[in-house]
Amino acid sequence: MKVLANSKRRILCLLLLVNTNFCLGDTIELKSGRILKGDLSGRRAQFVSIIQKEGQSEIERRLNTNEILGIQFSDSFSRHEAIDRFHSADRYQATSLLEPLVNKRIPYLDLLSEADEQLFIMLLKSYLHTGRGDDCLDQAKLWRLKLRATQTRDSIEELQMTASWTMGHREEAAFYAQRWIDSEKSASESTFAWNVLAEIALEADEPDHALWVALNPIVFSRPNLPRHLSQTYEIAIVAAHKSGHSLYARELLEEMRSREIPWPIDSRRANVIEQLDSIASNDPERFYFRPTSNSVQERSAKTLSKLVGSP
Repeated sequence: MKVLANSKRRILCLLLLVNTNFCLGDTIELKSGRILKGDLSGRRAQFVSIIQKEGQSEIERRLNTNEILGIQFSDSFSRHEAIDRFHSADRYQATSLLEPLVNKRIPYLDLLSEADEQLFIMLLKSYLHTGRGDDCLDQAKLWRLKLRATQTRDSIEELQMTASWTMGHREEAAFYAQRWIDSEKSASESTFAWNVLAEIALEADEPDHALWVALNPIVFSRPNLPRHLSQTYEIAIVAAHKSGHSLYARELLEEMRSREIPWPIDSRRANVIEQLDSIASNDPERFYFRPTSNSVQERSAKTLSKLVGSP
């Protein structure tokens, strides 16, 4: 079925190639409502140039970016092909197809549609999954503040955390994670920032702090199931167990199961499950974790909001 769908898409793109409007090239839509078709020829400072044909002549028009509402590019077929390759997990081929599309759009970063901005996210992900983590981080720094859509910027920030963490750059990952939390982003969609800081605390033999950090997105993401939540539970459970709060770790494990959240498939800590399952369910009194120095009562609402993110 996927092959058939891809074939239909390619046929549609081929039909676009012979469509009259498509053949006219790039399109600039002005805020005045006027539409200009031609070939984009570059940008200098605040001015975008487009070459238009008038009879046998070519005229180059220069437009102030303040006049421009949006730009549509004449590479629809290549764009669809690159997106197909990306979603088929053919990341090396996707990278080779995405790079020229992105390079064409770089002069116009502040004028792109959100759909075009997604090409930048796909390229960064392709870099990361093809062993080019340094390229992912370098380009992310250049593009994060220049692209307009909030969702695009958030995706780039999350990729910065993911890439630096994957490459073993713990300090850099911690910087990006703390920046994410300080900006009061919600944990309702992704818990990765909290996971980074909690994991670093766990590695530093600070399980109580790791537990506190990991509990925040667990509590405030309910009833959502954000990305990376299984890793958050794993860290919290291991941290509680290491702190000597095994009954509380058992409760977290039971809660994880009741919410049908699977244990991370790539976890190297699955042995803790067997240890916690061996705890008798009829133990006299369960332990409820109440941190002392990090209690909610001792933290200002502003500090807690920065650590936890918006509910």
